[in-house]
Amino acid sequence: MVKAKINPIVKLLNGYPNEFKKSVRARGVDNKGKPISIDRKIYIVRAQNRASAQKEIEDALIKVQIYNYRKKEPSLSGSTEVTIIDDPEEKNCQYVLVFKPASGGMQETTLNSTITELAPAVAFTQNISFKGWEDLYNQIKATDPKKLTVYVNEKNRKSGTEFINNFPKSSKFQTKMENAIGVLGWLRSEDKVKKIANVIWGYREKPEGVDSKHKGDLFVIYKDGSMLGVSLKAGDENSSEPKLNTYVNPVLQALDKDMVNTLRNTLYDDIYFKFSTSKDGYDKIAKRQTITKLAELEKFDSKGYNDLYDRGLNTIRETLIKAFTKDVKKSVSYLKQAITGEGGDVPLLVLKAYGTNAKVLTDEDDVSIFLAKTKTIKAYAASGSKQDFFIELGGQKAADKLVMKFSVRTNKTGDDHKLGQFYNLAVKFNGVK
Repeated sequence: MVKAKINPIVKLLNGYPNEFKKSVRARGVDNKGKPISIDRKIYIVRAQNRASAQKEIEDALIKVQIYNYRKKEPSLSGSTEVTIIDDPEEKNCQYVLVFKPASGGMQETTLNSTITELAPAVAFTQNISFKGWEDLYNQIKATDPKKLTVYVNEKNRKSGTEFINNFPKSSKFQTKMENAIGVLGWLRSEDKVKKIANVIWGYREKPEGVDSKHKGDLFVIYKDGSMLGVSLKAGDENSSEPKLNTYVNPVLQALDKDMVNTLRNTLYDDIYFKFSTSKDGYDKIAKRQTITKLAELEKFDSKGYNDLYDRGLNTIRETLIKAFTKDVKKSVSYLKQAITGEGGDVPLLVLKAYGTNAKVLTDEDDVSIFLAKTKTIKAYAASGSKQDFFIELGGQKAADKLVMKFSVRTNKTGDDHKLGQFYNLAVKFNGVK
């Protein structure tokens, strides 16, 4: 009796807890750009560390010469990229791997940030005394959710209760609870300076009267009726976290929408024409075909590939520099919203938690103060760096200036990184120079 041949992809997946979700028909294009129908087999792969499992599977596929790439499909996996595999044995067939926590719970990054936000808010408003992080958690969990004033609505109350029950599932449970103790300490010290009436968790919805785009994770409501938004970050005491993480597209959309197409066309004429015959669709409908050819170049000529990336990177950086200096009012407005998180009359404070301590970060405050009196904006590339650039805010006097450090670079992995990310690279604000 001849044994049935096991598909190598399925064989590999058998090493991980997985479940076949469904098979769907989807529209696509072949390597000549001709429309085709694709059979997509969607699998849910569960792992304690999803990022590691995803990389392990992708590396294993590469070893047996099975092509794969990552793609954002929000309907399947929110903001997390899925792994796409073209079946080497069946024509017009794809495997789509969606990675989820082994427990079936929420994303760990969301869970971790929620611990540092929600735990101190509950502990402060309930005036919880505790002995160590474990005792603090047990008391938070034992608190009647209906008595908590930290939620803006019942939907958030339901979400918050679920999060609290799932706190222990975090691989960084102790670390994040200790960070929460640091934030709680700041709240209690702030209360001694200016009495606090309530602390609101800004999960999905913000408190009434606060702009939905406000960057606050917590909102401190003082007894005098004033309000302060608090953006929380976590790390080592001396670590430097980006103050803004965004992408080229939303920056240009805010500053000058016409620059998007100009940049796309410039990059095509200079770089991507070698890899696609479709100027309009090389990074859209024909994106996969373009990326496949780019991946081949990187594999066989990494220097040539990186030289092209550096050339494109410089073009993108110069476009951002031009965009920020084109219209002072637009740039000031964008920086106020993106960097300082200003929402109406609610100021923003950035608090960094480390260990069981917390400290106020001042860069956003400096920017917020200076933006109010900015008259001119200069921007220029950093010498000695391919990705860094500076935005210089000028005041009424020549001596009045504040220099902000930015970077633009790839932040994807696999075939979708560098040139495979096209013009939409990551943009980060790294603080005041």
